[in-house]
Amino acid sequence: MAKKQTLSVSKYLAGKAKDMADMRATQKRIRDNKDKFELAYYAINIVAQRAQWDGKVWLSADPTVWYTWNGDANLSICCQIEMSDITSLKEGRVPDTLAVAEKVGFEFDNTDDYIGTNYAQRYFRATGEFGGVRVRLTIIADIANDSQQCKKVKTGTEIKEVDKFEIVCN
Repeated sequence: MAKKQTLSVSKYLAGKAKDMADMRATQKRIRDNKDKFELAYYAINIVAQRAQWDGKVWLSADPTVWYTWNGDANLSICCQIEMSDITSLKEGRVPDTLAVAEKVGFEFDNTDDYIGTNYAQRYFRATGEFGGVRVRLTIIADIANDSQQCKKVKTGTEIKEVDKFEIVCN
């Protein structure tokens, strides 16, 4: 028979202590490899500077270090640059930023559109390798609601058949 589980403040605190120890270990791995990340952050910042040239952006970059079975360190950064109030995807800030990213060494491999009732976004995804650090860059263009060049257009209606379930007991 399986052991019964219980909840307690002590278990909660022990879990949080483990979370904090894991965060300290992650911080140490990144600090130990700080010099290796510098070139990658330099490349990211060149792209970010162009993206914010004439508008608002939100930036994030999360470095990661993990070790293979033989002790080799794999270094990576997941980075997002989100540009707001975009009026055109063909001229201005977006194509200029994409061109700078390619010049720096990023290769774009994927583009997706995300459209909802109150928003429209285009995601441009790229990868690059800088001094042994693999960078996954996502540039997001938030289309301005009042844009005359890029608009969210209703192209149809989709009806989906979805299974419905309920619990039935004898």
